[in-house]
Amino acid sequence: MRNRRIRILFTIIVFVFALLGLIIPLSDNVNDISIFRFFPNINLGLDIQGGVLLEYSLDVPEGVDTSNVVGNVITVLRRRMDNAGYTEAIVSEVVSGGESRVRVEIPGISDTQRAEELIGSKGKLYFAEVLEVVESTTTPQITRNRTI
Repeated sequence: MRNRRIRILFTIIVFVFALLGLIIPLSDNVNDISIFRFFPNINLGLDIQGGVLLEYSLDVPEGVDTSNVVGNVITVLRRRMDNAGYTEAIVSEVVSGGESRVRVEIPGISDTQRAEELIGSKGKLYFAEVLEVVESTTTPQITRNRTI
């Protein structure tokens, strides 16, 4: 009976120390915590990883649908974040005091200046000369259950 208690106690102590090795970080860097090696898909937000939170107010002329403008701005900013590799960024609408604002949260970035440049960059419009127009002589093949 005494041997059984000692085995159970020993097993519990080993189990507790094994869990402590996973939970207690050995460094100050959040990404070096050993538990994240086992769960690489955990996305850390601004509260844990740090990052940049930017909030912009929109100057919408009277008579223009504000919700449509806000939706377009959110779509453009979301695309910019994704193209720059910040897929965990959150772009959302915030309404405060009857005024619509756009909030951009970018976890993992420490350079506020870089974030502002990325968001505030203007789109590029490129004009090219059409050199040749060719008409196709073949017709497209329609596969089953598809329509043109």
